[in-house]
Amino acid sequence: MTITKETLISFRNDFSEAVKELENKYNIKLKIGNIEYTESSFKTKLEAVSINSSQDLGKPLEVIKCEEDWKNFHNLFGLDSELLGKEINIYGETYKILGLNHNRRKYNVLAERKGKLVYICSRDLINLKF
Repeated sequence: MTITKETLISFRNDFSEAVKELENKYNIKLKIGNIEYTESSFKTKLEAVSINSSQDLGKPLEVIKCEEDWKNFHNLFGLDSELLGKEINIYGETYKILGLNHNRRKYNVLAERKGKLVYICSRDLINLKF
């Protein structure tokens, strides 16, 4: 078998389906990272995150990690803990605050806008009244 980009796209989808039982059994969420490949081999990083509740089961891995970061690091960024889960209006748009990625320098607050995940700047939320 020759490994191609199309093969890896199929593999990623098949892998996600194949590990669902393991994810449920061990209360984790698994995610394959970027895949490096040649014609005859490939390698990738596999990330596992513990699921804390049944509410987390349908959430993307990014959201779960950012919620945890919010709980641990919101004070370091001058953010009010009450903002998590709130809908706010900034930039003339409505955003629902989902979490914080403490490794991102500027646009580090994960939010949902019109059904899509976006990052906004934590500095824009510091003096926000809600």
